[in-house]
Amino acid sequence: MENNIKIKEQDLVLKVGSNIDTKKWDESKYYKFVSELTGTREYQKEAIFTALRFMCGDEYSNTKNLAYENFFNNEVLKEKYITYENFEKSLNFSEYYTASLDLATGTGKSWVMYGIANIMLAEKKVDQVLVLVPSVTIERELTEKFKDFATNDILNDLISSIPPKIINGSESIVNGCICIENREAIYKNSHSSITDSLIGKGNRTLVLSDESHHIHYTEENEWKKFITKIGFKYNIGLSGTCYYKDNSYFSDVIYRYSLKKAIEDNRIKMIEYVSESNVAKKQEDQWKIIINSHEEIRSKISYLPLTLVVTANISSCNRTAMDFKTILKDKYKFNKDELSEKILVIHSRSSLEDIVKLKNVDQKNSKVEWIFSVSMLTEGWDVKRVFQIVPHEERAFNSKLLIAQVLGRGLRIPNDWNYQNYGNPKVIIFNHAKWANSVKKLVDEVLEIERKLSSTIIEESKNNFELINANYLSSKTVTKTKKEDTYNLFEKGYIVLPTDVESEKVDTDFIDVNTNKVRTWSTIISHKTYLKGDIAKIMWDRFEDIPDDNNENLSEKYQNEWPIEKLEKIIELSLRNSGNKEITEKLKQKFLSSMGVVFRRGSTAVDYQSIPDKFEKISTKNLRKDYVSGNSLNKEKVLFWTSESKKYLSLEEKEFFDEVIDTTNSYKNFEVKNVFDFKTPQSLVIADSTPEKDFIKKLVSNNNSDNVDKWIKSNSTGFYSIEYSWRKGEHPQRGSFNPDFFIVYKNRIIVIEIKGDEQINDPDVENIGKYKAAIEHFEIINRHLDLNKNDLRYKFTMLTPKNYEVFFDTLKGNIISGVDKFMSELDVSIFEKIN
Repeated sequence: MENNIKIKEQDLVLKVGSNIDTKKWDESKYYKFVSELTGTREYQKEAIFTALRFMCGDEYSNTKNLAYENFFNNEVLKEKYITYENFEKSLNFSEYYTASLDLATGTGKSWVMYGIANIMLAEKKVDQVLVLVPSVTIERELTEKFKDFATNDILNDLISSIPPKIINGSESIVNGCICIENREAIYKNSHSSITDSLIGKGNRTLVLSDESHHIHYTEENEWKKFITKIGFKYNIGLSGTCYYKDNSYFSDVIYRYSLKKAIEDNRIKMIEYVSESNVAKKQEDQWKIIINSHEEIRSKISYLPLTLVVTANISSCNRTAMDFKTILKDKYKFNKDELSEKILVIHSRSSLEDIVKLKNVDQKNSKVEWIFSVSMLTEGWDVKRVFQIVPHEERAFNSKLLIAQVLGRGLRIPNDWNYQNYGNPKVIIFNHAKWANSVKKLVDEVLEIERKLSSTIIEESKNNFELINANYLSSKTVTKTKKEDTYNLFEKGYIVLPTDVESEKVDTDFIDVNTNKVRTWSTIISHKTYLKGDIAKIMWDRFEDIPDDNNENLSEKYQNEWPIEKLEKIIELSLRNSGNKEITEKLKQKFLSSMGVVFRRGSTAVDYQSIPDKFEKISTKNLRKDYVSGNSLNKEKVLFWTSESKKYLSLEEKEFFDEVIDTTNSYKNFEVKNVFDFKTPQSLVIADSTPEKDFIKKLVSNNNSDNVDKWIKSNSTGFYSIEYSWRKGEHPQRGSFNPDFFIVYKNRIIVIEIKGDEQINDPDVENIGKYKAAIEHFEIINRHLDLNKNDLRYKFTMLTPKNYEVFFDTLKGNIISGVDKFMSELDVSIFEKIN
C-alpha cells in the first residue's frame, strides 16, 4: 500500500541486527579475505557482511522475522504501509532468506557477489551457488571476473576452503561450484539441466540474482515459478536500480550504497543534466549542440569519448541514427565507411558488424564515438569512456528505474583517469530541456539531492471555504469572403525580415547533481544557408501549387507577373533593408510565408465568444499540495509557518523543517507568532516572489488579520483557472491563469493577482489580457449570484506593493462599498488601456 508520502529510500532499508552469537557465526575469520577482495571499498565489505549476518547469524529464521522486527521499530515503514500485514504482502518469499542489496551502478556488484558466494560455500551453509544474470553478455563478463577471483592465490590463501569451481549452465552443477547462467535460458527451458540438477537441493543452494530489478519488472512471473519449483532457502538480489514499476522502492533492501554517496566518495563519475536552455525546437540544431559538446569533451581528454543516445524502441533507434548520420556527414564530410566506424546502432536486430564492434568499444584502438541504443539493451554494458548520454525520448527517461539505468551507463571511471590533468570525471545527461521540470523531480529523488516541504490543506480547519467558478462554452462565428482575382504581392517592393545570423551562440544550463549548482555552457551552432537564386526558383515554383478551382490560370498569371529575376531582386532588397547577409533557414521560411496570401481563395474571419454554461462550487479542501525545496528557499521563495505547521509534515519533512527554521541556516522563512493571525486552512504558505512575501507579511500581521475572515494562497495551476487571451505581435494567444490569493471579507471574495510595481507604468499585454478576462469572469459570477438572491460578491484586483497599505486601509474601513470601488494604480493603468 502506497500513501504517496515522499520518503527517503534510506529510511526504508531493513536493519540487520549486529548482536550475533560468535559461536554460531564468527565473521571475523573472513575479515582478511574480504579486505583483500574489496580493497578500500568499505561499502562492499559492509554489503557482504550484512548479507552474511542475515543468512548465517541465526538471529532471523527468514525474511518475515526481519520484516516484523523492522516494522515495529521503524516509524517510516509504519507511515508508508500503515499495517504490518500490508508490509508483509509487499515481500516476496518471506518464508525464506530473501533480500536485496542496493549498490549504485558502477560500484562493483561482482566483488560483493563473489565474496558472499565464496564465504557461504566455505562456511558450508550451502553446497552450491547459482548466479542468475539478465543477459548472455553479463554472463560472459561475470564468468571471466569470477574465474580471475577463483584463481587468485592471495585470496585463496586467506580462506580455508577449496576454491570454488566456476561453471555455466552447459556443465553439471556439483558441490562447491558457482554456476553463472542467464535467467532467460532457464525460463525458456523449465527442464534444463540446471533446474533438474537442483530439484530437492533448494535448502542447500544460494541464489544470487544480478540486476534483480528485472525479476520485479519484466520477469516476475517466470522468476517466481522458478523459485517456487525449487524452494531456494537463500535468495539475494543485487541491483543499482531497486525500483518497482510504480517508482516505489523495494521493500526487502537490507543494504544501500546510493548513487549520491558513490558520487560523493568519487567511486563513480559526477553527473550533470540539462536544467534549461534556449535550444531551438529544431532537432537538427539540438544535434549540433550535442555534437559540439562531444567535441569539447574530446578536446579535454587524451582519448575518444563516447556519447550514448538512448531511444525507446528499435524503429526510433534506427530512424534517429539515420537522421544523425546525415547531420554528421554534412558537418564533417564523412564518407559511408567513416560514419560506420564512428557510429554503432545497437538493439536486438543490429547488424553482426555492430555487435562485434560493441564488444571491443572500450579498447584504445576503437574508433567508435557514438552509440545509438534501445534503453533496455544497454544494461550490464561495462564501458568506461562514456562521457555523454542523450535520452532521445521522454519515454526513455520517465521513471526512476529508467533514469537510474540510463545514468548507470556512464558512471564507470576509466582506469587510467588523470585527476591532476582532467579533474573529477563527469558524465553529461543531455535530456531535452522541455522535460527538465518533470525529469528533475525524478532525478532528485533517485539521487537524493533535494529535500522539500509540502504545504497541505488541513481538512478540519474552520478556515476552509467555497468558491464559485463558471464553465464556458466557446461559440465560434466564421465569415468567409471569396477572392475573384490575383492578390497584390510585395507591394512595398521588399519583404520585412527579422535579423538572423549564420551562426549563433546557444547557452545551456546543467545541474551538478552532487552540489546542485548550475553551470552554463555556451556553444556556437551554424545554420544552413541558401543562395538568392535558389530561393527565387523555389518561390517561382510554388506558384504552381495555387488552387485553380475556377480555371482562372492563377498559377500562370503569377509566374508571368513574377519571373525568377524579379523575385531575386525582391530578395536582394529585402536582405539589404534588414541588414542580413545570408539567407538562413529562418529567412527562407519568411520568404515562403510571404507568399501565403496567393493561396487564399478568399478571406476568413473567425470570432470566438465564451458563453457561461454552468456554475460549480470549488472547496479550498480541493487545493492540492504545494512543495518548496531547500534550494528555492535559499533563493526567491519564502516559507510562512506557525507553531502548528510541523504536525502536518511527514517524518522526513519534520527533520528538514527544523533545519529551515534554524536561524543559523540561510533558508528564508517567517514565523507567524500568533496562530490565530494565520487565517488560512493551509499548513504552510509559500511565497514565490518578494511582492508575494511582502503581501503575506501584511496579511498575517495583527493589525490587518482582524479585518480578514479567511484566505488562501492558490496553486499556480489546477485550482481556480481563468481563461484569457492577448496578442503577441500579430498573433492572438490564449492561456489560463490561477489568481494568487482569495480573501474572504464579510460577504465579499476578494480575488488578488500580485504583480511588481514596474507594471504600473507599462503593463505587459499578457497582464492586460488577464485583467480584462478576470473582470468579465467575475461580472458573470456576480450576475449569477444576483439572480439566485445571494448577496455574496466577487471583487478582482491586480495589486502591487505600492498599494498594499491602501488596500488594507480599505478593509479596515469596514465599508463594503469602499472595497467594491477599490482600484489599485495597476488596475487604473490597465483600465485606461482597454477603454
